[in-house]
Amino acid sequence: YFLGPLFSGTILISAFYECTATHLIDFGGPGQSENETQANPRRSLRGPGRNRPVYEIANPFDPIIPMSLSSSESTSPVPIPRSSVPFDPTGAAAPPWASPPSVLNHLNAKRYAHHPVMLQVSSEAYELEKGFLVEWNGLRVPAEFDCDIFNNGKAWGAHHYFTEVPTRWHACWLHYAAIASGSTLFVPELPFVDDEYNEQVAVYQSVLRAKPNQAYVVAELGARWGTWGSRAIAFAKARRPDLEYTLHFEEVSKVNCEGIVRVARKNGLDYTLECGYATHKTLGKWMETVDHVDLIDMDIQGSETSVCELSMPLLNEKVYRIIVGTHSNEIHAKLEELFSDNEWIVIANVPPQKNTQCVDNYLRGRANGKYQQVERFNWAKMIELGDCTHDTPRGPVAHYDGELIVDNPRFVDSSKAFSMADTDLKVSDLK
Repeated sequence: YFLGPLFSGTILISAFYECTATHLIDFGGPGQSENETQANPRRSLRGPGRNRPVYEIANPFDPIIPMSLSSSESTSPVPIPRSSVPFDPTGAAAPPWASPPSVLNHLNAKRYAHHPVMLQVSSEAYELEKGFLVEWNGLRVPAEFDCDIFNNGKAWGAHHYFTEVPTRWHACWLHYAAIASGSTLFVPELPFVDDEYNEQVAVYQSVLRAKPNQAYVVAELGARWGTWGSRAIAFAKARRPDLEYTLHFEEVSKVNCEGIVRVARKNGLDYTLECGYATHKTLGKWMETVDHVDLIDMDIQGSETSVCELSMPLLNEKVYRIIVGTHSNEIHAKLEELFSDNEWIVIANVPPQKNTQCVDNYLRGRANGKYQQVERFNWAKMIELGDCTHDTPRGPVAHYDGELIVDNPRFVDSSKAFSMADTDLKVSDLK
């Protein structure tokens, strides 16, 4: 009875999570042995208190719906489609949208106009690969990286993005629904308003404003599977395919480094990788090889203060924009002061979350050290408490880590600087 509106965004999430919360869909979790799963590969979907099956759905790890991610992975890269409309820095020739899509904010149940940067890649249909999610910028990512439902119910690596970021968990369920529906094509959706929305805007705007006579140069420190660097280059390939680029990653986890290699190989990306701790020395060594850096995206779990402080002369000399995740209020305050003393332009400034329990309970569904569904998605409670969100031009956003997005005034004209509240595309802010 819920399959009709399955693809309608919010309904999709609520339907799936209502089902998992009431045990209508059993994915072979605790209490079911491997032998039981094999003996009963298809499970009845029953409503609470009902004796008859309402719908029968395959276990997502069942051979009926092939989910062997390794066997479904193609060794040849999949090219990222180019936009049919040439890039116009004035925004006058943006990709065609019959009706520009709005962006949903779950917390206050409202929709807003997307930031104009997000409308610079046209909606495309992609061939569905069961082992890979495809993002709206054309990037293909192994499904298990962000989707616990494609990784035997466990997080890949050290972070639980499947429970932490609405846009990511929604994309996972959309991919699952497409597979379960027998689809051969897939049309990715634009992101939701969440704690990664502004970061996506800032990353993609740095691509759009890149000078045509220079390579676009991006580095990601603390890269996981190469999320932000790969997204930036995928966006560049889709929107500005003639733009040359330099892509660099630094990541300490060997598992994550292998993930970076997989994503880059799948998408045909050229890159360099420092598999080890990101320090001012590793960053400085790489920066010696380039004459400028359009973007550094940094999420290095507490080391951001020392790296930025010790690298500041070089950052002032070469870097156009920095996005840095901050992991304590002390670190955030120090970096605020550091960038202020060096006169950097603040694009976004969000201190780390103080009421982390609120975010754990009502957004992530985490209590007593375990992820569960008891109070998850209680958006009204988050709004009522008022101290676990921050205001944005697109409504309240729940966050955990802090974030600073800053531009270098030595390269950016402050009178033309873009903002998260822009309604018109601004991509001529570089001097």
